[in-house]
Amino acid sequence: MRLRIITGIYFGILLIATAIATAKLPTRSNLNTTQPVNVQIPIVIKQLPLSSGVVPVDLQCQATRLHSPKESLVLTCVVKNNTSKSITALSIAYGISFERDNEEFSGGGLLTQDALIHPDFYELNARKFIPPGGEQVIERGEPTEHLAANTSVKSIRASVDYVVFEDGSTLGPNVEGSGVIALLREGAVKYKGWLKQKYIENGKLIRAIVPLLQDNLSLPAELNLTDPMLALGAEAYRKNARDLYQKQGGPELEKRLIR
Repeated sequence: MRLRIITGIYFGILLIATAIATAKLPTRSNLNTTQPVNVQIPIVIKQLPLSSGVVPVDLQCQATRLHSPKESLVLTCVVKNNTSKSITALSIAYGISFERDNEEFSGGGLLTQDALIHPDFYELNARKFIPPGGEQVIERGEPTEHLAANTSVKSIRASVDYVVFEDGSTLGPNVEGSGVIALLREGAVKYKGWLKQKYIENGKLIRAIVPLLQDNLSLPAELNLTDPMLALGAEAYRKNARDLYQKQGGPELEKRLIR
């Protein structure tokens, strides 16, 4: 079973982790495991193929079972960019092996981060790209108190699935990553289109649409955001637009809307 988990989503919002508003770890039913807490879980990393003798995007991860204040499984990964180009988005694929009553089963997901989210916010979010030689920590904590009794986490596998560079080039096996990032960015585009329409309907007055940017508002139903990743992308655009307005003022937001 493959579940998409988004975390650390650096939309100028994660994200994280987002990112990262997600599907959950496998078997949400009944967690309560007997495995000792606060222990390291064995983890196997599959690196990308070498390029000029170097792993282009190096991945190092650790997983820990915690009991503070509730049982949880925390996966922490560090990505290092060994290329000459900045990274704007990436997805890390992982799989988890469980054991219950001497039988093994597995689940998995993605840790996805998109620092760009939409070209309108390139300047605002460029500092969040992973530069050449730079590193980024991506972490996901997942409660485990509902797992079925006698279930233990045996091991975790992790690999870089998809990388997007600042120049638009990509890297990785791309099992699922490009689809997730595409949905995030599509959601951002949908929200911008809706916001621009509201701007026009309100006489092209920026101050009239600023109240629409509050994060406690539900996303517009007319956007038909049928996938959670579309909704995350829309929320990311909204937050970036609000941040831009607060930091640089109405004229800068208006420039983005009329592009």
